Amino acid sequence: MKLKEKILSALTLTVASASAISMINKIIFAKSESHVFSSSFPSNLPLTYHWRFGQIRYKKCGTGRPILLIHSIDPGMNSYEWKKLILPLSQDHTVYTLDLIGCGFSEKPGFLYTNFLYVQLISDFVTDIIGRRTDIICSGNSASAVLMACRNNDSLFDHITILNPESLAKSMQMPTSKSKLSRYFYTLPIIGTLGYNIAFSKRMLRERYAKETSILPNINNLTDLEHFYHNAHIGGYNCKMLYASLRGKYMNINITNALREINNSILLVGGDHMENIHEILADYHALNPSIETCVLKNTGCCIALESPEKLLSVLIS
Repeated sequence: MKLKEKILSALTLTVASASAISMINKIIFAKSESHVFSSSFPSNLPLTYHWRFGQIRYKKCGTGRPILLIHSIDPGMNSYEWKKLILPLSQDHTVYTLDLIGCGFSEKPGFLYTNFLYVQLISDFVTDIIGRRTDIICSGNSASAVLMACRNNDSLFDHITILNPESLAKSMQMPTSKSKLSRYFYTLPIIGTLGYNIAFSKRMLRERYAKETSILPNINNLTDLEHFYHNAHIGGYNCKMLYASLRGKYMNINITNALREINNSILLVGGDHMENIHEILADYHALNPSIETCVLKNTGCCIALESPEKLLSVLIS
């Protein structure tokens, strides 16, 4: 009888804990959604590209030679990353900004995200929406998708600018048993969602970005950190699926051959607060000596937000 009582107590406690965690998860996502749709959230893009794998939100402004701005691939990031560049660039360019699938206001399907998915999206967007050869400015790990898309069809792209490119060593790390287990954990309905909400809590985001940027340690609730946080929670539980795929290393790909073969003009811009940025840029240049490089002082991971004037001066020169 005592054994049965212990088992019943354990089951009761388990169910109660699961219910409590589930309620916490629901509250976190509900509060984020209500904040976004009750405020003038500047990342809410007005146009929709009905792509085959999901609805993609984007914005078009200005006139002139087309330029596509592609944010880094991370649940907390979206086209908000480019807010300080859009107006200056639109003076003599047709500027396109989009929220990549799984990010921001675009659709967030509950499937496995891979590098090739983003290669397809970038190529299809240029073909179907822009309709002509375009310049690209991309950030962080989205560079690998851009470079692979360019390798597949260089007629779609002209000049490519990459901000804080991911190290070649990191980009070629393939899924392992450990990384696959990590992905599986974050796909779990209750505890995996809690793990995601912890990883993308305001405290964890502050600690994460404070290590690599010059602007975030002193920000308040109305600035960039707030947007990163809400971006990571727009759309409900499927937000975590991109993060799970990143943790599983399914977004990685070896881009060394692409770098060697691409003949497009490529500029790499790094922030001097980024760890090993000089070595990373040197590795890219070693594979393709025609690549130009530049490092901006007092700048970290969010170059377009931290040092827009410095970046624009490099782009215009």
